[in-house]
Amino acid sequence: MQFIFLDTFALSQLTKDHYKELNDYLEIHQLHLVISSFQLIEYHSPVIISGDRTDRAIQLLSVNPFVIVNQNDIYNFEEARYPSILTRLPYKLRSEDIFANLPFLV
Repeated sequence: MQFIFLDTFALSQLTKDHYKELNDYLEIHQLHLVISSFQLIEYHSPVIISGDRTDRAIQLLSVNPFVIVNQNDIYNFEEARYPSILTRLPYKLRSEDIFANLPFLV
């Protein structure tokens, strides 16, 4: 499994200006998007009127594999293994696991 992390700003801009190219890139390279729990909060925040931004992110996540991570877990995981290169990513949820358990998608 290979991953790509796009922070909230990058994901917002790329889905606004280059949605098709981003979607094609993810598919061609078989990448999983890495979404942090903080990003989910930013996208769902009622303080920020996100509208299209949230809709575009949801659209991208609905057609591409993703994992949800806790940033602190990644920092701790990396620190514990330093100076070794990480060979896996500690994630909380994989989209494939979530969607596989939804009864209406079977």
